[in-house]
Amino acid sequence: MAFLADLLYLASLFIYSRENFSLLKDGIWLAAFPLIAFTSGQLGQTTLELDLVNQNIVDGLTGFKNKQKFYDDLLDASSLRGKTAVAIISLVNYKDVLALLGKEKTDRAIIIASKIINKLFSNTNKKYRLEDDTLAVIFNSSDEKDILIAQAKLNEALSKVFDSSNIQAAFKFAVKIDTVEHDLEEAGNSLSKSSV
Repeated sequence: MAFLADLLYLASLFIYSRENFSLLKDGIWLAAFPLIAFTSGQLGQTTLELDLVNQNIVDGLTGFKNKQKFYDDLLDASSLRGKTAVAIISLVNYKDVLALLGKEKTDRAIIIASKIINKLFSNTNKKYRLEDDTLAVIFNSSDEKDILIAQAKLNEALSKVFDSSNIQAAFKFAVKIDTVEHDLEEAGNSLSKSSV
């Protein structure tokens, strides 16, 4: 829209005021239209993100989707034909760590873990915060070897969340990855037919 407004404004300048064109007076509008469009776009994006957080669709700390969206996407994944895997990453002894080190450091560890997950699973947007101490990812995998590689990468990256070894010792992440059973409805129908 800003480009169209600039184009129309330029056309009107050329048609009506060729001799009276002033870079200071008329040129400022050429820069103003894109700036207004950019600013309103950014404000709209921020407002949308805040709405999603307020509706509890997106977690405010990590930016990941919520537990309900995880279950919905997991159900959708079970009806697809490819290989799908689910990774569950949880902070071991969360309540004890929270009591020992405080909310700020514990939240920082969760944020760092979410950044690691974003980096390792950059090709999927199916990332979730299920509980205060649990994150999850739904991703496509071609075989069991892919799953083992993903688990090894996650374990290695999450073992170095903090630089200080004293603090790092408190933060242990458990990583579990498994494949999703596909066509659950069809499998259920075949079981019921065979048992009848």
